[in-house]
Amino acid sequence: MLFTICLFFATSCNNNNDNMPEWKVFEIKVTSNDWGETKNFQEAFHYYARELPELTAEIFRRGGASVFFLHNKSLKTRLPFPKTFASGGSYFTENLKYTLQLADGDKPSRIIFYLEASDAALYSYPPDATFKVILEVW
Repeated sequence: MLFTICLFFATSCNNNNDNMPEWKVFEIKVTSNDWGETKNFQEAFHYYARELPELTAEIFRRGGASVFFLHNKSLKTRLPFPKTFASGGSYFTENLKYTLQLADGDKPSRIIFYLEASDAALYSYPPDATFKVILEVW
């Protein structure tokens, strides 16, 4: 019993971090002019695409991603982020969401942010936005 306890303490306090995730954290700032838009007979939305060379096949297949919308320096919300508004007696929902695309041939990995409204309206000037991206691999 004493041997087991000593063995536990000797092995549990080592500096081997093989079982800890590795994180890559960065912010992406999108200005009003950076947003593109798509509108057709079925849908309308704003989008912003950015290359993401940090997104490797290892992270895509064995890791994970967390993406947050930063309201300010002390408030963040995980995406997807739905927000409901009242306007002119009606309600509509605005959604912020994202997709990740792994590199394919000569196309690099990238992240695409989407800003969609339930009434399919487009902003004349979409809002500036800051996102925090956390990529992790085990």
